[in-house]
Amino acid sequence: MTHEVRAARKQLAAVAQECRADPTTALPTHATFEATLTKVLAVAAETRQPISVMLCNLDYFTAFNENFGSYLGDQVLRSIGLLFKSHLRAGDTVARFSGDAFAAILPQMQGREAAACAERFRQMLMAQQLVPQANGAGRVTVSIGVADAIKGDTLEFLLRRALNGLKVAKREGRNRVVEMSPDGPIWSAGRKA
Repeated sequence: MTHEVRAARKQLAAVAQECRADPTTALPTHATFEATLTKVLAVAAETRQPISVMLCNLDYFTAFNENFGSYLGDQVLRSIGLLFKSHLRAGDTVARFSGDAFAAILPQMQGREAAACAERFRQMLMAQQLVPQANGAGRVTVSIGVADAIKGDTLEFLLRRALNGLKVAKREGRNRVVEMSPDGPIWSAGRKA
């Protein structure tokens, strides 16, 4: 009987682990991301350390899937997840936020640093041709919203600011990074009018 109980516990632990990981990318899920962010925000508030988040959305990925098929689309999502994770620090958390969106938690990083990190990732991804095509159609670009926590921030307010930054990046023409403060977007000096 104890052998059966141990086997059942082991199987239950495996199922729980599967629920925390996205099946396509093997990255944490949206729910796992939010649970982790809640904990990291609490620690950051106690220690008075900065924390930033990034929300990344692939540009025109629906059209990419239509052109190349969902099998290749899933491979590209896996590749982008790995590239994103490898681009960040060891203590950062990267997750698949939704269909063609990724998110990252950057403890001990202020918004300006996080925006610079996001910009380096955006440029690196833009330089990759994930699906070799003579006309460059295999390139994937990303729009990124960045926000850093302010005193008393909740998960909802922090994510809303990052999401608003992402929306501005999309509205401004895609393939760009927008850092969002409580007062609105923070534009880099090199921003085109």
